[in-house]
Amino acid sequence: MIITARSDQEYDSESSLLLTTFTPDFNSRTPLMYAVCLQDNGTRAKFTQLLLEKGADVNCQDEDGRTGLSYACEMGHLDVVKLLVQFNADPDICDAWGNSALMYAAFSGHSQILEFLIRAFKRLGLRLDKTNNAGHSAIEVANFFGHNHCVQVLNFPCRRGRRQGFH
Repeated sequence: MIITARSDQEYDSESSLLLTTFTPDFNSRTPLMYAVCLQDNGTRAKFTQLLLEKGADVNCQDEDGRTGLSYACEMGHLDVVKLLVQFNADPDICDAWGNSALMYAAFSGHSQILEFLIRAFKRLGLRLDKTNNAGHSAIEVANFFGHNHCVQVLNFPCRRGRRQGFH
């Protein structure tokens, strides 16, 4: 699938054509999954928002069990991670290997995404110690790949919300 940026007038007609098919491709990836992976920030955010507003399933999984959120977390696209969460993306959905969106952010070293997910979902029971099918947690994954800031974020998820001296 190829998505190109055009003028706003062309965008409206082409986006309606794009939105008429939410059917997955041969990899069972949806247009939303492709949109969250676009490199251009503006185009990525615009298409992602448009697809979500028109009813794209935010928690749809491809043949490997991946979601748009897991792809956005892996690629470090915080803008669309926030958008997907706003449309009720579930960070606990795991792929065929037991990896969650949190694990993909840890694997790729995206500490800002980890911080955002923890703030957004910790009160709802997001488990930071959950392990994948190989028995590894997000902290272990981040540590293995040398993402020290991610390890710190995962080890001390509440420190940003506290004032010094007031615990």
